[in-house]
Amino acid sequence: MPTALITGAGGGIGSAIATALAPTHTLLLAGRPSDRLDAVAARLDATTFPLDLTDADAIESSCEIVDELDVLVHNAGVSIPGHVADSNVHDWRATFDVNVFGPVALTLALLPALRRARGHVVFIN
Repeated sequence: MPTALITGAGGGIGSAIATALAPTHTLLLAGRPSDRLDAVAARLDATTFPLDLTDADAIESSCEIVDELDVLVHNAGVSIPGHVADSNVHDWRATFDVNVFGPVALTLALLPALRRARGHVVFIN
């Protein structure tokens, strides 16, 4: 069975994607440990994959166990609520860490596994 890794699968669109892929894929649900992520994993007989998209070193070491990956879905994301005038540079850096730099680091770390499986990468952001 092909394997899919989905970020942000603890709810919303990520959970719906995981539900759609569950009948045909072995699922790795990536994210920070949470009850919501555990509940989705239990419902779909999936494996949770602890991951912090703001920690590039941890991303690389976490991905060493993945030999082949058929589908990588980047669904996790954050946004700054409110007006730009009420934000600060730290908020913007944190947003880019999760929405841009983290997915790039994750893709690069999983590239060997994706290439072995001739896998696909999907960005939802």
